[in-house]
Amino acid sequence: MREVQIVEVPPTRSVEVPATPLSIPDPGFVRLVDLLRKVCRAYYESGRGVPVSLQWQNGKPYRFGQGEPAFTVTVNDKAGISAIASLDGTTF
Repeated sequence: MREVQIVEVPPTRSVEVPATPLSIPDPGFVRLVDLLRKVCRAYYESGRGVPVSLQWQNGKPYRFGQGEPAFTVTVNDKAGISAIASLDGTTF
């Protein structure tokens, strides 16, 4: 008969991570997306431009351009909305 050795294993800590629901976009962010769509429409319709996506915190991304986005800009707060809305690359 085979001998079986019982080894006591210390308890492990488990951490429950709640599912993070998609955040509802700030109304200012929705206005920003509308503004950018208007400002960039002709540029992207010409076939130029790198496809990008813009998202509010952990919300759904809004895509600009054709194809898979090359990168995603995540806006986390109202200061980020203001920075992008200024259309001044030095404030991002």
